[in-house]
Amino acid sequence: SDAKIAMPLADVIKAATEIIDPIFRRMIEMRLQSNQLAQLRDTLLPKLLSGELSVENIPVEVAH
Repeated sequence: SDAKIAMPLADVIKAATEIIDPIFRRMIEMRLQSNQLAQLRDTLLPKLLSGELSVENIPVEVAH
């Protein structure tokens, strides 16, 4: 076939990768953390609403 594509130079690809890679890694970390928090919420919320767990005696730290 006569199809053609434009390819950036290797140094351009390397520079883009150095910028984009940490962003994608952070996105993956945040997605995993979000899933863990959702699972924790789904576990604790029914217990809090039913009264099985209480937050009355949990110490609260105040940020200064």
